Amino acid sequence: MRKDVVIAGMNHASGGRALLRGSVLIVPLIATSYLAINVTAWWAWGLHLVLATFLFCTLPAVYHEAAHNNLSRSPTVNDIAGTLAAALHAVPFATWRYFHLAHHANTGTAKDSEVYGTRWSRARLILFPFTQWAFLVILWRWTFSTVAGRGPRWIRSDRQRRAVTVNVIATTVVWSGMILGCVWQPQLIILLIAPCALSIVVAALTLVPEHFPAYDTEPGDADQLDRTATFRSNRILRLILWNSNFHAAHHFAPKVPAHRLPELDKMISSIQDPRWRWLGYYHWYCHHLARLSWATVDLATGSNRIAETVEEK
Repeated sequence: MRKDVVIAGMNHASGGRALLRGSVLIVPLIATSYLAINVTAWWAWGLHLVLATFLFCTLPAVYHEAAHNNLSRSPTVNDIAGTLAAALHAVPFATWRYFHLAHHANTGTAKDSEVYGTRWSRARLILFPFTQWAFLVILWRWTFSTVAGRGPRWIRSDRQRRAVTVNVIATTVVWSGMILGCVWQPQLIILLIAPCALSIVVAALTLVPEHFPAYDTEPGDADQLDRTATFRSNRILRLILWNSNFHAAHHFAPKVPAHRLPELDKMISSIQDPRWRWLGYYHWYCHHLARLSWATVDLATGSNRIAETVEEK
């Protein structure tokens, strides 16, 4: 199947569709914010915190789409939207963008910037989402190293270093506004800051399933379908994730925007190994938690080699 034929006419961003999707997600937050501020009861604040934490899981999907310039045909709009969304998760957008593009260029190989280790247990799989707070520290360490001229291997050119530096300034401005807003209205801590911090953990539940256990495979194109999972999931989660649950389709053609991924997934479904296609994330976790033990095992050795870890479902 020739990729250029499959994606012909599909790789065009639609700012209108992106805006509509974002608006659908923002409206419920406006409603619960109004309710919490005006009712002032504990249950109203609790309702907002739970709903906001869930809906703010869309933030990584927003700056992910922006990193691929898939939100709008305007690079400036993508940069602004990506910077704002990433800043709410304390993520330096430009650094994360180059980190993520290196992942696409080397998916599943030893050079994959997002590759995970081969040693897993039930405990590690369960606790992995909480490591994302620590990963923020790593991202900022890479960022400051880049500004100082000693960035990671996937940030090398002067243009990339300038982009990282400019983004640090822009992110600092956003944070300054958020801090001033919290000083002026402390309610923003619960309305915005707390759910953003919690949503980093919840959103991370989708990270490992996307490529597990596609580590250190033979070198190949980033769009190979034997190292990226597809999740049918449900309508609400697909809305929040901007269809990134169709992750194999995204890796097959990263420039295809979110609203076309379901269509692309149907086209590639016949050529993707069904062992990489899942009903949903819950199904994936149930399967792998049952397979793993509490003792740590190396999935890349012995009877646990990669070819045997993706079992028929």
